[in-house]
Amino acid sequence: NNGSTAEFATVDPADLLTDSNIRHDLRLTDAFRESIAEQGVLTPITVCRTAAGPLRVLTGHRRTAAALEAGLTQIPALIVGDEGDGTAAAVERLVTQWADEHRAAITNGERLALFETLADHGLTSTKIARRTKAPRTEVEAALTLRDTEQRDAVQRGELTIEQAAALAEFND
Repeated sequence: NNGSTAEFATVDPADLLTDSNIRHDLRLTDAFRESIAEQGVLTPITVCRTAAGPLRVLTGHRRTAAALEAGLTQIPALIVGDEGDGTAAAVERLVTQWADEHRAAITNGERLALFETLADHGLTSTKIARRTKAPRTEVEAALTLRDTEQRDAVQRGELTIEQAAALAEFND
């Protein structure tokens, strides 16, 4: 965000970039789809301008996908400025999506992948915990699971991060 004030707009969901999302599965329920099809998108999505021109969805990926499925050509959006570049902008985008997780719960596998991605961007477990408001013990446990079969079990939804970390201790 470039610090400018937000601008309200009506946008075509087909023109939006939705490539950058921490969710692996949008989990669009039939009830959610029906609501969007019948009433449209009631809460504006949040987008930013990219250097190339198109708008990128920051929050509202599920609403955007459901609007596309329903054949909607206009949805409300809040344009919050220009997309930043580099690591700081990527971290900010990920943390913003994390903060929106109450809309539809993020899976343990998605939590694990988010913590790993933030660590790859140079954040320590303490900073990851502070930015995501996740327990530091969970973040630290997640970061110990790289290249373990327990990590795959978390991704498949078979174990929580804490369960996987406890089992991984016995790998050695």
